[in-house]
Amino acid sequence: MFECSICMDEHLVDDVALVEKCGHKFCRECMTDYIGSKLTENRFPILCPVCQAESDVQDAGFIQRGLVDQLALSQAQYDSWIDLELSQYSVMLDCRKCQSSGFVDSEDYKELQYIYCPLGDCDHVWCKACGQTVGPDQESQKLHSCDGENELNALMEAEGWKNCPGCKTPIERIIGCNHMACGTPGCNMHFCYKCGDSIIRSVLKDEIKGAVNAHFHQTTGKCPLFFIPAEDEGTS
Repeated sequence: MFECSICMDEHLVDDVALVEKCGHKFCRECMTDYIGSKLTENRFPILCPVCQAESDVQDAGFIQRGLVDQLALSQAQYDSWIDLELSQYSVMLDCRKCQSSGFVDSEDYKELQYIYCPLGDCDHVWCKACGQTVGPDQESQKLHSCDGENELNALMEAEGWKNCPGCKTPIERIIGCNHMACGTPGCNMHFCYKCGDSIIRSVLKDEIKGAVNAHFHQTTGKCPLFFIPAEDEGTS
């Protein structure tokens, strides 16, 4: 026989719920009710009720999984225990692609820069810092930046776009003329798409015309006015 430290009644030894480390004993009904109340409060880890009352205890006992498995917790309570236990050592991740959740080891999570969906059937990868989706390959992750600057630079290089030398706005050439007039309000920059140099910043037509003619002059100018494909340059 033993005395439960909660209800203070005598119980058979077969009904004992023993908290390891501190050695306090409880009947299983009282311990089940106690653990259930702590789970409702989302408290974890769960301290031995006697040790919790004695705030100056040096070697306090905690409820372990082995003891929980001996008790008559409801399925909902047991699931709650598992989730709280996992949260001590793991981080729950919500994948917005497959709309599912899963746990990863908290130590691994601290070291990760890119998060892979923990669900095996999903290939979603995202940046831990900003949450943006990135490709699963190393090249995509190398190009990623949280502000999008690296991706934009890679796109501009691939497409041959140029930045306006005045306001730095990305500019795409639609037709073959190398004379570009920035359309950003207040910029008024005219530049050469071939070499990227500024030609003039002005709103005066005569000034613009003179500077453009000088830059693209057929014999003394720096660049041709019209874009000539490389294959055509070799045959001209």
